[in-house]
Amino acid sequence: MSERWVINASLVILLSKAGVIDFLPQICDELVIPSAVVAEVSTGNEGDAGRTWLAAEGARFVKDLVPIPALLQEADLGRGEAAVLSWALAHPGFKVVSDDRQRRVWVQRLNIPLIGSLGVAVVLKRKGLILAVRPVLDKIKAAGGFVSNMAIQAALS
Repeated sequence: MSERWVINASLVILLSKAGVIDFLPQICDELVIPSAVVAEVSTGNEGDAGRTWLAAEGARFVKDLVPIPALLQEADLGRGEAAVLSWALAHPGFKVVSDDRQRRVWVQRLNIPLIGSLGVAVVLKRKGLILAVRPVLDKIKAAGGFVSNMAIQAALS
């Protein structure tokens, strides 16, 4: 089964700060970053790792917006998150890459597959691209991401 991922702004930022975003093309067959996500990340600091990555290597994964369904227009979603969910709806088989707890409700409601930063780290380890999951998760947490200790323990076991 091919892995096709559409990634939101917070994960672009967190995975960049953790130093693992360059591995994504090696673990998924197709990676998409909606242009609205790029716009969100571009509002960050000039030297932000996510912004830097999107201006260089990440630029090749940027896709134009697809129409946002009325259901998502009325939801309490940011433009980037609505674009990610819209892309996944318009392109069945795509998995949303997000940690946002509030947005996960929409992913479940729309029956869209999901993977978070913890899942990404586990896949990287299984593919032999990182030596250990814990250092990546520590960097994600240091960058402002939230991964519960219980989830970390479950993944490590």
